[in-house]
Amino acid sequence: IWLGGTPNQTTLAKCFMNKVKVQDLEKVFEPLFYTWKQKRERGESFGAFTDRT
Repeated sequence: IWLGGTPNQTTLAKCFMNKVKVQDLEKVFEPLFYTWKQKRERGESFGAFTDRT
């Protein structure tokens, strides 16, 4: 799983986890999306948020 890239490619993604099983994807992404929803800055993309944090 690579995180932190921005839509306009001004920031490239970085490796977050290796070899995650498909059945574990929800366990990995749910807390990330929850934290993004709670702590993101106005208009901040998920990639920009993960790069900042």
